[in-house]
Parts: sequence; C-alpha cells; structure tokens
Amino acid sequence: MPTEQFSASLQKFGCRLTPPRRKIIDVFACTARHLSAEEIYFLVHKAYPKIGIATVYRTLELLAKMGVIMKFDFGQHKSRYELASEFDSARHKHNHIICTNCGKIVNYTDYAAEESLAMQSKRIALEKKYSFNIKQHQLQYFGECKKCTIRRAA
Repeated sequence: MPTEQFSASLQKFGCRLTPPRRKIIDVFACTARHLSAEEIYFLVHKAYPKIGIATVYRTLELLAKMGVIMKFDFGQHKSRYELASEFDSARHKHNHIICTNCGKIVNYTDYAAEESLAMQSKRIALEKKYSFNIKQHQLQYFGECKKCTIRRAA
C-alpha cells in the first residue's frame, strides 16, 4: 500500500502516520496470511522493539474502522486480520473456507462472480427492507479439511 494513500486515509480520521502504524501496515503489505494481533506484534517488534502490544491492538482497531484491513472471527477465539483488497491492487477479493479442527484457512476466488451477483441482490434487498447502508459483508464456509478428516477417521 503506498504511504501517501495510507497517510491520506489516516488524515481523514484525524490521525497521523506514526512509525508504529507504518510498521504495522508494512506487515500487511508483505504477507497474504491471516494474522492475529499477537503474530503482528511479534513481527513488528523485530523491526520496532519500542512497540507495545496495546499499540498494536489500538492500531488494528483503527485500521479496521478505516476499512484498510479486514477483521475476521474464524471461530478460533481470536480475531485475524488481512489487508483489504481495496488497498492492494495485487490482491483479489476472496472468500474463506475454514477448518474448524486445525484452523486452516483457504482463500478462494472460485465462483466469485456468481457469489458477488447473489450477494449484491441480497444486499440491495436488505438495505431496502431495513433502511440500512451496508458497507461490506463476509462470506465464510466452515468445515473440516482433508487432513483432519483422514486423521479423525484413523
């Protein structure tokens, strides 16, 4: 994500680009994984030892509120985060399949066009029915991966 774009987004929220915020966004720019706050803290701490875990949590909440990152609850009792596709042209919008046993997360783009059309019509209907302006949605499938299925069957 270009620094100017990120800095402009922060300014809209009355915030400035601080070194910890820059380091946190750099982590997202360098990985496609779904990271927890603790994982982000350890990665940032290597490059910026002064950072505290509370700063990471506050920054993640701010970035999620701004729409720069997406916050997910994959049922593992901890939130996970990834850079929003709108802020990284190399990333494509995708949905997730999550193994409820081992926590494996698969990004998929199969059926994206069909899902997008279906979700768009549902969004329009929901907005009209409930007088809501929906900004985003998440589509996630939960199940068991092949490895866990085989391990359980053994």
